[in-house]
Parts: sequence; C-alpha cells; structure tokens
Amino acid sequence: MYRFDAKFGTGDNGKDNDWTTGDTKNEFSKERFRLFLTKQIDEKTYFETQYRAGAWVSGQKKGAYGRGEVTEASWNKVFVGTKLPYDVDFRFGRFQFDWEDDHGLYDDEDAAFGGWRTDGFELSKKWGSFRGTAVVGRNSNGERRNDAMASANAFEQMLYAAKFDWAPTDKFWALGMGYWQHGDGASTDDIRINTYGAAAGYKFTPAVELKGVYYWQNFSGWNAIANGDDAKSWKAILDVKQDALKFTSLWVEYAQEDNWFGGNNDQDWVAKYSLGTYLETGVLNVRPHNDQTTKYWHVQAKQKWTKKFGTFLRYTRADWDTAGQDTATEWGAGVTYQYTPAIAFMLAYDSVDYGKGGTSFGSGKPLEGKDNLIIFRTTVRF
Repeated sequence: MYRFDAKFGTGDNGKDNDWTTGDTKNEFSKERFRLFLTKQIDEKTYFETQYRAGAWVSGQKKGAYGRGEVTEASWNKVFVGTKLPYDVDFRFGRFQFDWEDDHGLYDDEDAAFGGWRTDGFELSKKWGSFRGTAVVGRNSNGERRNDAMASANAFEQMLYAAKFDWAPTDKFWALGMGYWQHGDGASTDDIRINTYGAAAGYKFTPAVELKGVYYWQNFSGWNAIANGDDAKSWKAILDVKQDALKFTSLWVEYAQEDNWFGGNNDQDWVAKYSLGTYLETGVLNVRPHNDQTTKYWHVQAKQKWTKKFGTFLRYTRADWDTAGQDTATEWGAGVTYQYTPAIAFMLAYDSVDYGKGGTSFGSGKPLEGKDNLIIFRTTVRF
C-alpha cells in the first residue's frame, strides 16, 4: 500500500500551523508505504514481514531540507505464525496486536489504548464461544504507543498481556483484558503501569450495534502522576451502517478520559479522532496533562453513493475540564473516488478551533485560534 498526501494549510497560526512540519504552510508527503511479504512454509506455518516508510520521509523532517529522499524506512514486523497441538495458535517475533481494532472499537486512526508492536510470543486458543489470548514481549527504544511509559522514559520495558473473549451469540460479545508493563532499564526498573479493560457489544440488527470499552490504570514507581494511581478512560459507541439508514452510515461516540491516562495520546504520531496524517492538526494537539477529565464527542457520517463515489462528514469536540482553556472543536468534509480497484482519491477540508488557553503538545508553546487544511490524497493498494 502506498499513500501520497498533498496538504495545504492556513489559519490563525500562519505558516507555523500544525498540519505541516517546521515553518511551512504546505506539504507534499509520502505519507505511508507498506510492503507485506508472506511465505507459507507448510500447511500450519507461515512467515510474515512488513517493510514500512512514511510521514517522516516527506522531505520536511530529520534534516532532509525539502529534498524528499525516502529515508528512515524499517522492517516493521517480522514474525512466524503456526498451529501447535490442541489447536493453539502461536506467533513469535515482532508482531502487532490491537484488541480494540479486533472488535471495531474505533473508526478513525487509533485506539484509546493498545495497538502495539512487540518482540515476543503470542498464544491463542478457542473453546466453543470462548477465546483466550496471552502475550509476553519486550519493547525497547522507541516503541512509543503508550504515552505513559514514554513520559516516564521507560522505553525499555517488559510487556505482559492477556485477553478473554466471549461471544455466545451472533449479536452479543464481551471481553476482559489486562496489560502489565514493567520497566526493564537500570533507571526504570521500579516503574509499573498496569492497565485493565472490559468491553462489550450488542447488535440490535446486523447494521446497528451498541458497544463500548472501559479502562482503568494504576501506577507505581513513577512520581509524574499528579493524581495518584487511578486513571480511567471509557467510551460508548453507536455504530449504524448505511444498510440501516440507506443514505448514510453514522458513528456516534461519547468518551471520558482522565488527562493523566497513559494511552495513545502522543500527537507526534497518528492519534485517535484524526484523518490519518502524521503531524496533523486536531483537538488532541492541545490536550492538557493534568488531574482533570476530558469529555469527547466524535461523530462521523459516511455516504456511499455509487460503487466509485462517496462522501463523508466528521465532527469532534473536546471539553478539557481545565480552567483557562477553551473547549476545542474540529469538523471536516470530504469526497472519495475509487478510480480503479487499486487506486483511490480523496479530497477533504478540515478545520480545528483550539479556542484560547491551549498549548501545543511537545513544544509547550501557546496554540490558539484556528488551523485549516485542504488535503488531496492518493492511495494505491496492490
């Protein structure tokens, strides 16, 4: 898969808008490149790897000075999957697991928690309507999908995770999960971040589902948490497919998240409630880190008019519950066109209003007013 974005940014922040890097107003970026290689070794065993580049290689980052050379590419996943006795699925190597995505718990670019790559082992076994999954891994140097561990400079960490699914009918499912992250470096050995989650969903019809997830965390060995060791994040979602409403689909999500919750809130990467461009604007760019609780609304409506032509609308609102900082809002609209089975185009407009009192994630500089974007995206899948 290859994605190329042409971004044209304007707004109250002049050239220094958060759609682009540095002091540029516009940016053309080789946003995403993924090459998947798979080899079936025998009837039970396969090898898979992913060669990956994008975003940082747009020619605007890492000292490239606008030349646009493709650098900083990597082999992102390298693992073997096989079947053990008693129908146990087994993976080892560097792989990704995203338990929110497995159950359709987000419709934009990222989960509230999880969705990581790890070097390790995964075992999974199904018994009737139950399935159990366990992961033992180690992440090191740069696996930044958890904002809490990154903030603690605990890049060296052991990861233990377990999940139990239950799907007694085609309409109802539920799961419980836990993640135990233990610092594994000389200066971070005492850091512990334990995250527990429960999720469920019910389909009133094949096209209408109510679902949600609830997380709670506790911390130890880290003094950076102002409110102690009790962070929470939850969201409830009404997911209506176009088959139900005929003219549009509808995704309505309400969420609450403590501002010290350690989840996927690192805005240097693609974050939740985003169009899927690195270093883009969005309400999360002014997310505070304090002992308050943010309330989110996120709504999307997608229309499929023909086999080739579609449109979409999106809206996000974040009330930071923080004195002196305004509520942030974002809205967008776009048109999609499937030119061939392999090539698709998207033309979209997006506008975020940070209000007043916010600071830019990472730099800590004031970020107020509006940022706007026109984006033309070409995606090729082959």
